[in-house]
Amino acid sequence: MEDVFEYLLIIHQQASDEARSVKMAQYMRNQYDFLGVTAPIRKELLRPFFTEYKRQIRPHFRALVKLCWDHKYREMQMTGMDILGKFQKELGPEDILFMEELITRKSWWDTVDWLAANPVGYILKENPKLQKTVPDQWMNSDDFWLQRTAILFQLKYKDEVDAEMLYRFIKSQKDSKEFFIQKACGWALRQYSKYNPDSVIDFLQSTPDLPRLTITEGYKDMKRKGIV
Repeated sequence: MEDVFEYLLIIHQQASDEARSVKMAQYMRNQYDFLGVTAPIRKELLRPFFTEYKRQIRPHFRALVKLCWDHKYREMQMTGMDILGKFQKELGPEDILFMEELITRKSWWDTVDWLAANPVGYILKENPKLQKTVPDQWMNSDDFWLQRTAILFQLKYKDEVDAEMLYRFIKSQKDSKEFFIQKACGWALRQYSKYNPDSVIDFLQSTPDLPRLTITEGYKDMKRKGIV
């Protein structure tokens, strides 16, 4: 997959824009180097790439994703996520450790949130036994990105959210001062409120000692709709 990765890198470098790269790095608090390739441009670059290479990379997509994750330019991690998205349905229970590796390397909200809601959410939904153990393990870890993933992995579950688990996780973090945890708790509540607002209202009203950010985010969609 090294040759395929080099091709990916070259087409991204050819589309680079120095002025955009500075702004993109600043937006991400200068934690990563950028080529200045925006998401729409990246999608255009990858469309013919997948047409030509999808069959070739299918058996080796994990190795290609790892190569993307190893590279310094943030766009390559974004490309790694695009590759994962193409082959998400081929992920199995054994890939949960692979997901954990990606979550805990070069961690920031742009990678962690996508991984949580997409491949992680998919794997755990397809493997209920894992869903009963892995999120709890992550919540009990010292890595708040794993904790954030455990809170957010059900974002696309709609009305099939395990509310008991979600509420238990949020309660466990009520004293957390970490912005990314408080925000994740509120986001998860806001998303679930689209499908079960009564449950979310009951939870928020019965748990008044949650952080203000979590409460504000949790009510946001319901207030916009005039439910509360």
